[in-house]
Amino acid sequence: MKRLVLLFALWMSLSCVALAQEQDAWGLSKPWKRLEWFYSLRAFPFKDVPAGAWLRAYEQAQQMPIYQANGLQAQALNWEYHGPDSTRQNWLARVNAIAVHPTNRNIIYIGIAKGGVWRSHDGGSTWRNLTDFLAAQYVGCLTLDPVDPNIIYLGTGEE
Repeated sequence: MKRLVLLFALWMSLSCVALAQEQDAWGLSKPWKRLEWFYSLRAFPFKDVPAGAWLRAYEQAQQMPIYQANGLQAQALNWEYHGPDSTRQNWLARVNAIAVHPTNRNIIYIGIAKGGVWRSHDGGSTWRNLTDFLAAQYVGCLTLDPVDPNIIYLGTGEE
């Protein structure tokens, strides 16, 4: 009799564990619903991602040329680390965004977390702050207008 009660208790506890999985109103598991939502964004405007689409996209990306900017990569090799502990003026800064002018590679914009937007006209040797007059100095993203690269779009916030 004790064995029967023990087996029944074990069966009930296993049943409860199986039912404890998160389920939505239609009985589908919530992790599945999250995955379904994730893929629905990538399938838009269709219902499903067509078979083989991921592989075709990967193969297409592999065939795309790698963008080679005139001298920009060589400039990047000459950058120096001035990380949080070695700045001469005791400044702390985290660069969240970089935008390079499409026709003049010496014009570089950077967006600093809690520091606004800075512009260099000499390839990064000197910098000038462009946003001291703004109330919000938190920079999350930065881009240049594709038609008029002298127009800068600034996204504030970091979350």
